[in-house]
Amino acid sequence: MSDSEYHMVEFRPADGGPMQLVRGRKKTEAEMQADAEAAAEQEESPALLVRIVGDCITPSVKAILLCDQHGNRLPGQVRASLDQTVDRTEITVTFLIDGAEVSFA
Repeated sequence: MSDSEYHMVEFRPADGGPMQLVRGRKKTEAEMQADAEAAAEQEESPALLVRIVGDCITPSVKAILLCDQHGNRLPGQVRASLDQTVDRTEITVTFLIDGAEVSFA
């Protein structure tokens, strides 16, 4: 970048201190867009979904499944339990960890 691209710009410190003049430059639209896309990629973590599904053997029986962000069943689930009160709902899912299909990062 050439010196002609830099100007004195107002800057307010994050700690709420007084406004200061510093030598800098404003970001272009393309730079701001790239920064926003990079931040969105970093902030997005895969969502886990809870699905209530019918049992294939006994259709009137319902089961709770923990699924990935696309609705696919997570492998290795052997049990799910539901504990519900007026203030909260808690679902506990038990996995059979075989080291091949289920991993935690």
